[in-house]
Amino acid sequence: MKIIGEILQLRGLEERPFTDRNGQPQMFASFGLVVGDGLDRVACEATGQYARQLSVAGLSVGDRVTAHVVLDCREWTDSNGKVRYENTATLQRIAHTFINNFNNR
Repeated sequence: MKIIGEILQLRGLEERPFTDRNGQPQMFASFGLVVGDGLDRVACEATGQYARQLSVAGLSVGDRVTAHVVLDCREWTDSNGKVRYENTATLQRIAHTFINNFNNR
């Protein structure tokens, strides 16, 4: 899904340790932001090396961007046995957008 809008919030880079399937210690990296187009707002997150790259990319609140995200839905069961759902938006690519506004000449 492509979202053209403005960066409303930046969460920045977060890294936390985890143990992989082979028992080796690793670091999980994520970079979160909220993009809005005036009507809709989407909280999205990049992970891994792309998250680390975004953390030094010079993004700022208020920047106009085009964000490409993958939307998904995760099903899980809570402690009471009730099935729940959670939506995720994984950021695949983001770029600054330059829009000509002919009303402001």
